[in-house]
Amino acid sequence: MGSDAVVGDAVSTATSTLAPVVIIDPTVMDGRVVRWYTSASAAERGRELVSASRNGISTDAMVRSDEADELADLVRVAGQVADLLVRGRDVSDLATHRRPFMRGAIEPIQQVTS
Repeated sequence: MGSDAVVGDAVSTATSTLAPVVIIDPTVMDGRVVRWYTSASAAERGRELVSASRNGISTDAMVRSDEADELADLVRVAGQVADLLVRGRDVSDLATHRRPFMRGAIEPIQQVTS
């Protein structure tokens, strides 16, 4: 497993309801960027809830008041992921979906179980 187990557990908890779609995109300026989306359609439109890169985290979130704690957890996790990216760690196991092109249709990643 590439990322720290604590982050993996926190991501699975934080993304289970609020942002179940996680995509990792390569970028020229920021290296790999981990993006959390509320749905597949939000991902296809490029409307991430939270993103993390080696340069830090970004959010443009509007959530219901009953989702505020989940958003706070997700932002904390994004900070941990950003720290892993700064250290050059592989976080690819966090992705739930992939995007063949920078924008547009996405496809689920088939998880291999042992």
